[in-house]
Amino acid sequence: MKIEDIEAIPLEIPLSQPKKMARSTVQKARMVITRISTDRGVTGIGECPAAPYMSGDSVASVLYALKEIIKPAILGMDCFNIESVFGIMERLIHGNYAAKCAVDIALYDAVGKALGVPVYQLLGGRFRDHLRVTWHLANADLERDLRE
Repeated sequence: MKIEDIEAIPLEIPLSQPKKMARSTVQKARMVITRISTDRGVTGIGECPAAPYMSGDSVASVLYALKEIIKPAILGMDCFNIESVFGIMERLIHGNYAAKCAVDIALYDAVGKALGVPVYQLLGGRFRDHLRVTWHLANADLERDLRE
């Protein structure tokens, strides 16, 4: 199953309340959706955050990395060779982990769909029945954080 196309789709989602970070106030969650199409008609979807204040990856840098550097290098590669694809991305571009991880996730999604199994099966099987989650407190107001 060969990679036929890679599409990078920027997305912004307004937050219900702004998050006050050390260096900025975040009003919107910004991300890039990555869609990998294959020669067998299977589509894999990946996603990565674009948070320059945290990771250094911006929407513009992720889009550039995906469209101009990663896509030309991995078109035609076998989706089942995920480690080889990742290795090529690592050799081509320093950092840009958000873009690389979006491709990685999309490849796992495509392979899982092609095999008819959930991605967790590809990653070693189900390990938990429940997952603890976290909540990001960033109100710039201790009292409000404590109430929340």
